[in-house]
Amino acid sequence: MRSILSASLACAALAYPAFTGAETPMLQPQLTAGQTIREAYTARFDRQGVGPHIMNGTISVSVGGSEDGGTLMHVAFAIAGKTAVADAIVNLSTMRVVRADGAKRSPQRTAAGIGVYYDPLFWGTPPASLSVGATWSVHLDRPWPFGPAGTARVRVVSVDAASETVTLALVGQGSGPSANDIEHPPVTTGSMDDRRVTIPTTFGKTTWIARLTLVHGITQDEQIVVEQEVLLGQTEISPVQRVVNRETLTLHRLS
Repeated sequence: MRSILSASLACAALAYPAFTGAETPMLQPQLTAGQTIREAYTARFDRQGVGPHIMNGTISVSVGGSEDGGTLMHVAFAIAGKTAVADAIVNLSTMRVVRADGAKRSPQRTAAGIGVYYDPLFWGTPPASLSVGATWSVHLDRPWPFGPAGTARVRVVSVDAASETVTLALVGQGSGPSANDIEHPPVTTGSMDDRRVTIPTTFGKTTWIARLTLVHGITQDEQIVVEQEVLLGQTEISPVQRVVNRETLTLHRLS
């Protein structure tokens, strides 16, 4: 399980779209050279055949150096008790990845799909001006780390222009495997006559809710709760079973 989580931590695909915030200034990350940020994350997994598992870690961000006329942001991910398992450098002018080590996925996202700044893959493309009650739709055309391709609806919960703080809420749904399920297919087995029997697995409907608060374009708090229906097929040792996997993922800024 830990190896799967470590791989997940090394985050979402580099093909994910960049978000410069130019269209929605309040969501643009506002960082200056020499600035550092630390975020703590917790992921709790309640999965069939695995049981409750909790993983904690940190994301460290430092700003410094330049390339192609843009200031660079260094992002490092670590699991509690371990050194960094992945890091990346992002050009703040374009929000494009300059370098990524130990991660084949997008550096702004953790295992949860939780990120240091606004990610349009998960949260969609917002309107230029944000107001309380405004909504927009999201189409996820590919699975994300803990959910399948699907659709979502985002709503602006609160906006404080003076402090440049915005809170968003999201409700989403889809069917099929998550990116983690595809990369690391779960194998459910049982025993019969001293031999192991593999139980076929079918991924059904998944629903997720999320809440995000950004201050100056940087994540202050984020939470995602995912519920995934899984159908375990009938075998010679077990009947058809319908189970629900639940994952709760949170991020909180420390400094």
